[in-house]
Amino acid sequence: MAFGFDITDLVKPAPEENVLEAVIDNSWDVKEQATGATFQWADRNFYANYGGINKNVYLHVAGKLYQTLPLYSSLNTTGVYVYAQKYNIPARSAEITAQAQVKNEYATPRR
Repeated sequence: MAFGFDITDLVKPAPEENVLEAVIDNSWDVKEQATGATFQWADRNFYANYGGINKNVYLHVAGKLYQTLPLYSSLNTTGVYVYAQKYNIPARSAEITAQAQVKNEYATPRR
């Protein structure tokens, strides 16, 4: 599942150095913090303990007027979606809709 973090308030301006760090734990005895339960895949018979970051990681730097990312679960944003409807296969046509959420964080709104 994709997730994101807004680190705007934590970034230091240049020339100060910013460091992003990810801690990845693929040990077999990892337990869920709230309940202490082990994860179902943490079983040597299942052997799905791959650990690490196995997908691409991106750092998105945006100004104060920007299109959001589709990460409602963690950033409460809806992002950009493109979808088709009203398909007409014989005519090889469809209605295409594009929707985008744009945030304007300037003190004075800009267009």
